[in-house]
Amino acid sequence: MSKQMEPLKLPARFAKDDPGVYFGCPKAKKAVNKYASGSQPAFINGVNLYLNGPTNSGKTYLACYLLRKLASQGFNVGYTTLSELTTFMLQPTDGVSFSRILRETDFLVIDSADEGVNEGSRLALSRAITFRRDEAMPTILCSVHEDDGSEDAYFTAALGDTFARFLDLAINVPCSADPFKVAAYLKSLKSLK
Repeated sequence: MSKQMEPLKLPARFAKDDPGVYFGCPKAKKAVNKYASGSQPAFINGVNLYLNGPTNSGKTYLACYLLRKLASQGFNVGYTTLSELTTFMLQPTDGVSFSRILRETDFLVIDSADEGVNEGSRLALSRAITFRRDEAMPTILCSVHEDDGSEDAYFTAALGDTFARFLDLAINVPCSADPFKVAAYLKSLKSLK
């Protein structure tokens, strides 16, 4: 993959061109494709992407799929989790600092943005979102969402106006697993035995 900082590599299972079976919502993948095809205006205008949905709904798959498409267009892309981003903020490693990640990554995915949240991770996420918003640099945020409004309330409570400003320049892409595709895939696995 071109133009990717070493510590910000995609997870191994999503690094190849076809990382496997996608059970998610076709509308979500279509939205991600549309975002990637208009990546130059998204990059110029700092348009964010908010991928949210239940666990195993394809958020990480879509984020990595998007980053591969953007890297093939020559953009500098990066993938990190909130936990890793917090570590970079507190202890730069391998010559990669928190500020370098924010400055040198055209499109940055912050995955698991709502897992293991503490004061340090809230500060890291708030600083990342604020810096990238002020510099009009797109951020893709992935988080678990339960369709009851709790996610927006959680982020608003944790980040205050920072999250509201992120959403102001974000395309919201709800993700959900298609139970019929999951059942068919599992049935096909059983038939192989």
